[in-house]
Amino acid sequence: MLAIPINPEQLEAELRFWQYVLRLRDWIITVEISADLDDGDLGETFYDGAERRAAIRLCPFMKGQEIRETNPLGRDYNMQEVLVHELLHLVLADVATEDNMQWIERVIDTIAPLLASARYWFDTQANSIDIKTIEGSHG
Repeated sequence: MLAIPINPEQLEAELRFWQYVLRLRDWIITVEISADLDDGDLGETFYDGAERRAAIRLCPFMKGQEIRETNPLGRDYNMQEVLVHELLHLVLADVATEDNMQWIERVIDTIAPLLASARYWFDTQANSIDIKTIEGSHG
């Protein structure tokens, strides 16, 4: 989970990590924190799929701040999850249409928190895992 407040270098590093993981290496992507988002938006992405260029803007809410009025999921703001959510729009850009946008959002809303949680778990727990024990349990 991204510590907040986050500096531009941390945000850029996080973008590059997820860009690599989500296989968006052929995209030119910029990310910035902006308070100038539409009401209720935690992030937004503007992209040109043909040019493989995108600009992502993320809301500057502080971790733990009450945002139930603007967050339809009613959860605390997780900048990493929102970044992953916006990047998943690029992953699915080639199949997204006006007709399936509701389905695309459901898929992204399901996958983004799972990926962000997996990253958090791996960052905090991976060093304490004994691989030999895991491998032995499958034998």
